[in-house]
Amino acid sequence: MSNIEESPISTTPQVPDSEHLDNLNKLSQMKDGAVAETAELLKNIETIITMANKKQMELAQAFEDKIDGMAKKMGELEKSIQVLMDKVSDDKI
Repeated sequence: MSNIEESPISTTPQVPDSEHLDNLNKLSQMKDGAVAETAELLKNIETIITMANKKQMELAQAFEDKIDGMAKKMGELEKSIQVLMDKVSDDKI
């Protein structure tokens, strides 16, 4: 549990991910059942959080893509409406 970096914003020490995982693995292999079980639960929770974050990013990207697609269609509609308005204006003149 060395290499702890102090974050200027937070009072909680930050541990690199690889070291954190190593620490959890060591704890999960301890003879004390409660400590090992708690470490396993923490690893499972972190896995779930990682998967949820990944899914959230995928959904955010899909939403962004959908908005971009809609904006493009709106631009095309605006051009079409302008062409029609110009045509109507030309027909009246």
